[in-house]
Formats: sequence, structure tokens, C-alpha cells
Amino acid sequence: MKILLTGSTGFIGKNFSRRLITQYNTHQSTLVSRKECNIIDHTSFVDIVSSVKPDVLIHSAVTLHNYSDNIAMHYTIENASKYCGRV
Repeated sequence: MKILLTGSTGFIGKNFSRRLITQYNTHQSTLVSRKECNIIDHTSFVDIVSSVKPDVLIHSAVTLHNYSDNIAMHYTIENASKYCGRV
């Protein structure tokens, strides 16, 4: 099972990725942080999702500075979900 995790360097993502690696090491995990991809940039995120083709996308990215960016991330992920098994 391929898993794509956004927000991998944040509090939730960091702890979740540790659990994925230690407890579920049979899964192929792709960890994405803000450095690899700005989720608000639809094209960049769709490129990553379409190349990974994850079975599951776990979205743990958030910004505390701008609420509208969180809404934009939600819509980008929703639009990219056609390249995923489950979101």
C-alpha cells in the first residue's frame, strides 16, 4: 500500500510518520513537507500525487498564519484526489 503524507515535518505529520515507519514498515510511504511542495500550488501538488499514485493520502499540513491558505490546501487536495485510492 502506498501512502502519501502531507505536513510531514509538522507536529502531527512527524509523529504519524514515525508510526508509519516503525509499526507499518511494509507500507511504501512518501512524506511531503512544505520544502518539497507548496500544497496551495495546484500544479505542483498534482504532479507529486500523480507520480506517486498513492492508495491513501493523509493530509496533516496546516498553516497557522493564514486561514485562507488552509482552505486553498483543502481544495487542492480534493482536486488531486482523483489520482489517489482514498483520501
